[in-house]
Amino acid sequence: MKRIASLILVSSLLATLLAACSSSSNNSTAPTTTTSTTEPAENEAWIAAAAQGVKSSSQAKSITPEQARCFAKALIDTVTVARMKAAGVTQADLSDPKRDLPAGFSASLPANVKTDFGAALQRCGFAKVVVQAIAPGQSSGSQLDAHAQACVGDALGAPAHRVLITDILLAPSASATDKADLAGVILDCGGFASLFESNVSFKLSADESACINRKVAAQGPVRQAAIASIGGTATSDAGKLLSTSLVSCLTPEHILQLGPKSP
Repeated sequence: MKRIASLILVSSLLATLLAACSSSSNNSTAPTTTTSTTEPAENEAWIAAAAQGVKSSSQAKSITPEQARCFAKALIDTVTVARMKAAGVTQADLSDPKRDLPAGFSASLPANVKTDFGAALQRCGFAKVVVQAIAPGQSSGSQLDAHAQACVGDALGAPAHRVLITDILLAPSASATDKADLAGVILDCGGFASLFESNVSFKLSADESACINRKVAAQGPVRQAAIASIGGTATSDAGKLLSTSLVSCLTPEHILQLGPKSP
């Protein structure tokens, strides 16, 4: 199942960051229960297929078999086999990491089902997997510093982001709204400076980092340009605005060193 396998690994979603729950302690409200009308044995076959799809992906190396099963069980228990079948989804679809669910599947789910699925993923340790994936050394893409990693984990573990988690995992491609919401989480967590630093050849000073994060945190055109940049939708004008704003935070020595980081 392509989306669960690839988008749980939010390093690709967040490094370009959108290609991007620890804890039940963040889940203050208990989810409502959705009862499946299928036999438990059939449910088990679907869970096994979904878990296979998660673990088979080359992008899911950091996910343990236990986590893969937990994510898969969350899907089947909340979304239900009946809805899968009605949408034309098969066990083969779930077990194949290269296949997406139907385009309108996520949008067709009732709001309470999306909330329940997101809550179940959080209880499975969704944020912990995310934080591991975006830790330095875990991917070749842009990465967040320790503070931003923890903050992103906390945000994705909060009740407010349960529907967002569901939408990103079940839709064939992240919507513009989902991209903007996730990018906003990064900016609010003070992560933009570390993303910038991971793509240049020098280390930012504390003052430079604080200046960059302050500029993109404030509501306005620079923040919108940063969100578009993370989501890969920035126009030429937005890119120039963002670049000018970021460069104004750098020392003259660092401005002279601007350029992509060598591999």
